[in-house]
Amino acid sequence: MPTKLLSFWQLIKIIPEKWQEENYGQAGGGFWAVAILDTQVIWYNDIEDGFNISPYKTPGTIAKYYCDQYSLTEILFQILNSK
Repeated sequence: MPTKLLSFWQLIKIIPEKWQEENYGQAGGGFWAVAILDTQVIWYNDIEDGFNISPYKTPGTIAKYYCDQYSLTEILFQILNSK
């Protein structure tokens, strides 16, 4: 991971924890949240085998399900390039 991305990752990462998602996340007990940035959560979708970024209103609950198959590096690049 490039130094710039690694530094950014160090700022937003959290200890992975299961977050709920009402439509698809119940079967596995939720999805693993790995980082938080403002009102967005980066989480791992074990159904699709990839990372996603979604909005949240309440910590612990993913507000919108996505089924992308991005690597963590791709997600971080997307965020940095959008700012």
